[in-house]
This record gives sequence, structure tokens and C-alpha cells, in this order.
Amino acid sequence: MLSNQIDLCRKAFFEYVEDKLLSVENMQDSLFIRENMLLKLNHSMRVCGIAKRISNHQAFNDNEKNIAYLCALFHDIGRFDQFLKFKTFLDSKSVNHAECGYEILSNSDVLEGVDAENRKIVINSTRLHNLQNVPNETDPYVRRFVNITRDADKIDILELFCNYHLSRAERRNDALELDLPDTKGFNKEIVDLIYQKKTISNSLRKNYNDMKLIHLAWVFDLNYSESFRTIKRRRTIERFSDFLPKEGEIAEVISFVNEYVRQKSE
Repeated sequence: MLSNQIDLCRKAFFEYVEDKLLSVENMQDSLFIRENMLLKLNHSMRVCGIAKRISNHQAFNDNEKNIAYLCALFHDIGRFDQFLKFKTFLDSKSVNHAECGYEILSNSDVLEGVDAENRKIVINSTRLHNLQNVPNETDPYVRRFVNITRDADKIDILELFCNYHLSRAERRNDALELDLPDTKGFNKEIVDLIYQKKTISNSLRKNYNDMKLIHLAWVFDLNYSESFRTIKRRRTIERFSDFLPKEGEIAEVISFVNEYVRQKSE
């Protein structure tokens, strides 16, 4: 895959997003919608950078590195239509944004110039990136790119929330909090699953603390050593823990997760 194909895809992606942003201008809550569309645009760009770094540490040839980049670029393309129509990132109250992205990539020309085989990888990676677990029957070659996208996505969302929590007192964004109540306490079932090193269903979220704990458990679904090294280098878990409940039990959980990241990063 030549670099000019990457440039064409980037151009098509930005044109797609710009078209969505223009359609917001005269809408009610236009500032809120535009803010969150731009949030997802910036997120997608950072995910591209993280995916590129991960692929550089793997035995990927130049073409495969480009595929990994495109999978990252388009992974959240469904978010823009989702937020435009429903004003939420909560799939259960709107649409499955990954399926939406799959349909957009399958039925538009944003991947024009990418050969059929590589286009299929990007489209399928978009469709699979948000599942709790990647299906066992997924082609092993495709899975490599899905896993890079999933790792990069999780790493950046954790970073995004670290930064959001710091400024939350001054400026809240309800779209990031997914309509969850900001109440005390947490679901102890989530803590039990963390100790089992399990990825955790969003259905167990009862409040905002639960969402934070589920985010913390994402480390158990990371796939590449560079992903763990990035988490460790950024001190993500320590920074994230500043915004979790201060109960002793939570401190033990954070220590457990941190040790897991340390071991996997070596």
C-alpha cells in the first residue's frame, strides 16, 4: 500500500468529518454536538499515532503498518453519525457505532484506492473493535490489526479520561459520563472480576465509579508489550487512580492492576 493511498484515505476521512460538522451548524445544541464530534476526531488522530508506535515494535512490514494506521483512522467513523442523530456515545441508547462504521465503510468511497483485500481488513477491524471479546473464529491475520486498534483505542480513552477528570469540576461533558449517576460506592462484582483478570461487561455499570473500574480492567485485554509499556510510561494507572474511591479495597485493586502492567511491560 503506497503512502499516497494513506494520504487519500486521510483526505476522505477529514472531508467526511467536515461534512458532518457543517451539518451541525444550524442545529439545536450545535456547540455540544460539535464539541463531541471534535473530541472523537482528535481521539481518532491520537489512536493513529499509538497504533503506529505499536506496529513499529512488531514484525510488521511497511504495508502492514499502513493497514494498522487505516484501521485506527476509521475505527470510530460511526461515532459522528451516532452523535449527530442521537447526541450520545451510548450504543445501547442509540446505535452500535462499530456496526454503523462498518456500514459507512462498506457503502461509501472513503476507502477508494485501497485494494479489496486490505479494504476488507479495515472494514472488519472497524466492526470488531468495540466487542468485549474478539470472536474466536476471527481470521488470525485480521485479528492482529483488530488487536492493535483495540489496544490503541483503550490507551487513548484512558488518557482522555485522566485529563477529563482533572478538569471535570470546572467543565463537565455529560456525553462522556454516559448518563451514569455520580453516586458513592461501586459494584463489588466488578472488583471480583478484576482480580480474575477478566474484561468486564458494561452491563455491570451502575454508577460513574463503576465505569472507571471497568476502564481500569481494560489492561487485561491489551495484547502487545508496547501497549503495556505505554501505559507504564504515562503512569496511566497511578493518574487514573486519583479519581477512584479512596476505600482501602480500591487501593489494593489499583496495586494489583499496576503490578500486572509492570510484569507485562517487561
